[in-house]
Formats: sequence, structure tokens, C-alpha cells
Amino acid sequence: MKTYDLVIIGSGPSGFSSSFTALKENLDVIILEKEKLPRDKYCGGGVTPGSIKMLEKLGVKNEIEEDVERYVRGGAIVSPRGSIAVIEFKGEAWVVNRALFDRKLIELSVSEGAELKEKWKATSIAFKPDHVEVMNNKGEKISARYLIDASGTTNFTLNRIDKNEIYKREFIHAWGDDSFSHGSKLIVKWWKRELGMVPLIFSVSGEWGYLWIFPKREALNIGFGTLLTNSKLHVKKLNKGITLLRKVGLIPFNLNIKIKRSWLIPVSYKLKLVFPNYRTLLVGDAGGLTNPLTGEGIYGALVSGMLAARTVKGALDSDNSLNLKKYENELYDLIGEDYFEYGIKLAKAFYSSPKVEELAIRAAMSDERLMRLIIEYLLHVRKGVGKQVYEYIKKNLPKLAYKSLLIGKKVKLSLDGAPAGI
Repeated sequence: MKTYDLVIIGSGPSGFSSSFTALKENLDVIILEKEKLPRDKYCGGGVTPGSIKMLEKLGVKNEIEEDVERYVRGGAIVSPRGSIAVIEFKGEAWVVNRALFDRKLIELSVSEGAELKEKWKATSIAFKPDHVEVMNNKGEKISARYLIDASGTTNFTLNRIDKNEIYKREFIHAWGDDSFSHGSKLIVKWWKRELGMVPLIFSVSGEWGYLWIFPKREALNIGFGTLLTNSKLHVKKLNKGITLLRKVGLIPFNLNIKIKRSWLIPVSYKLKLVFPNYRTLLVGDAGGLTNPLTGEGIYGALVSGMLAARTVKGALDSDNSLNLKKYENELYDLIGEDYFEYGIKLAKAFYSSPKVEELAIRAAMSDERLMRLIIEYLLHVRKGVGKQVYEYIKKNLPKLAYKSLLIGKKVKLSLDGAPAGI
């Protein structure tokens, strides 16, 4: 039986980033995907400038850009009581069809030499001293010296190594319709006329989470995400959010949304991604690498996959699985502080009550410096911004609270020249 250098379970963005980087390091790679591609995943489909830069760094930006559904250069944030911040920023974000986006990424890995097995559902795994063996329900077996788990919420290997780590995570439940087409072209024209742009819309709900409207090429992606523990009254929450957007003038008419899709998104509060004795690393959603404030996961997936593959290369070269430990340290240096320290602090504070959500949004509306920092953080422009946001709020809280009382119900900010680094 052939033994590969690396087996990757899962073919999403983290599976792509892992495989593509490993191939550039001349590793022999096989990818196991339980579904037939393109496979389903429901989310907003937003690709931040930080993620676009990662795609550029990996050398695939131009190929992926061919399938972008919509370019976006601004957004609108709505508070629970209907205050609105309309923001234009330099640079651009993308809206994509996730099923097609993910398939295109993995096709690029296959074109570079990765072996892909679709409809290959891993059911068991054996951890040997010098390799791992992954089996499916047909009795087929794949052997590799190292394993990267990119299986998403399935958490294939973590379920077999340490289930307690899964129980320590939160899960976001996202639901909605990513192909709402009724009146979508009229809404896009209306946005261009009234706002001067086509925005990403975020409406904070008064609990943990928010409603989003992301414009695609021929439709709208409309959804709602909240903690799984709060996931109830789904249609009511969607309709309530849509009614608020109509009331404050961000959509020209009410929308009758039906829930067609849903997905779970894991959020981890600490890094636990390396298992040297099992020759295994976790990446992307399998590692809970989701921004705790927004639930965005593509950036963490791309970064973690790249670093994990490089770490496997180092372990192979040194013939020492203990070198896998470097992965966590390098990942923390890039996103750990923004996600697992200040991201968690910001999320817990912001979503603590409707009053705090209202105050926070109105404070950002009244203070351009704070808004710039928040936008940089949300768009993954550079590392360390989460700490800057947190410390700026902490230092200026009385002033921000006072300014939030004076600002009007709607502001429009044009962040020319910023966020820096886009």
C-alpha cells in the first residue's frame, strides 16, 4: 500500500490551502472529500480583503477572481434601534458562491498534482507510530505520514482524539436563503441610487449575532446567524430584521424570506490544534478558527492551511513529529491575538445586551478613528487590530459614550486612504 506524505480530510478553503502549499513544498498529497463536488455550504459568501491577499499570496487570486459574483467597496451597519452607519472603504471585498468557490480552489490543487477522492467518506482512523491510516465504509484504506484535518464542523479526528475539546466550543447556527432573486435587481439599482454603492448589510439583532444581506450577481444572500443555544424562532427573527431594514430605508420594500439553507460554524476559545503523537493538525473550522465577533472563517482557513502544510514539511524533513508544535505558535502570531484574546473580549462585550450593541455602534458612528479600526479588524487588513480596537475603547469609553448620545440616527463615512494596507 502506498504511503503519501500527507492526507487531508476535507476540500474546503483550509483543505485547499493545505494541499496547495504542500504541493509547492513537493509533498505527495491526497485529499479525501465525503461529497461529490461542488458540495453544499451555507454562509454569507463574503471574502474579505485579508482573504483576497491570502489568495494572492498563494498565487491563485486571478483564477478565483473569474468567478466572483459581486465586488463590494462598502457596507451598512444597523443597530438594534435603527441607527445606521454607511461606510465606503478603499479596496474591495468579494461575494462568491461558496460551492463554486470551494470547487475552483480544490481544482487548482488537483491541477498542481494533488490526488482527490470524492464521495470518499472517512469512517475510522488508525494512528501508527510513523504514519496514519484512514478507512472508509467500503474497506478502502489510505496511508500517509501526516494528516491535516480540514473536515469542518464534522471534526473527524478530534472526535477520535479528544472529544472534550469539542464540548468546549461554541457553535453559530446560520440560516436563510442564498439565492433570493425576487426584486433583487431592483434593490441593487435602488442601493446605487440612494447610497451610491452596493453594500454589504449587517443588522445587529439585539442578541448574539446579526442579519446579513450580501448581493450576488443575480440574487441576494440573506441570512441570520446566532449562537446555537439561541437558535429558535428562525422565520420570526428574519422577518423582524427585514422589517427594521425597510423602516430605516435600507431596502425599498419588504422581502418574504423563506429559510432554505442552514449551517453550523464552530468558534473555539483557545488554540488546540496540534497532536504530535497522532501526527495530526487541525485547520479551518475543524480547529474552530472562526472570528468570534463576525463568524467569518475563510481567512482563518487560508492562513491555517498554509502554515499547517509548511509545518508538515518541516516535520518530514526532520523526521520528528514533535516539530508539529511550531504550527500553533506561528498561527497564534498571525491571528491568535485577534481571535482568541481580543476577539473573544470584543464579542462577549458587544453581544452582552441590546443596550451595549446600540452604544457600541453609535460610538463608532461618532468617532472616525474607532470606525476605521473596526473596519480594519472586520476586513482582516493586518494583525493586531483587535487589540487596538479593545484598548481604544477602554481608554476612551466615557468620551465615546457621551459622543454616542449626540450623533444622529444616520451617518455616512468615506474612509479614503483607509483601511491602511488594503
